[in-house]
Amino acid sequence: MKKSFIILILILAIAYCCKKDECYSPFQNLEIAYSDGSEGCLCDEQNNKDTCVEDSNGKKVALICEEGVWVAVEDGACMPENKK
Repeated sequence: MKKSFIILILILAIAYCCKKDECYSPFQNLEIAYSDGSEGCLCDEQNNKDTCVEDSNGKKVALICEEGVWVAVEDGACMPENKK
């Protein structure tokens, strides 16, 4: 019983670890940006600007670099008044 419990814990830990690598950014995994529990990839606030990009389905995704990670927002860079 103990051995199977330890194996289960290891499997869950590996699954959690791998899931953390599935972050979104302007360059990857945009389809998950607005999903509950999704996480933004690391970014550099000094060099990364707010952006509006389309995912593979054509949906616009507004991303801002905040506190070192990408954050998907409902407004921001995709709003008409912010397009230049």
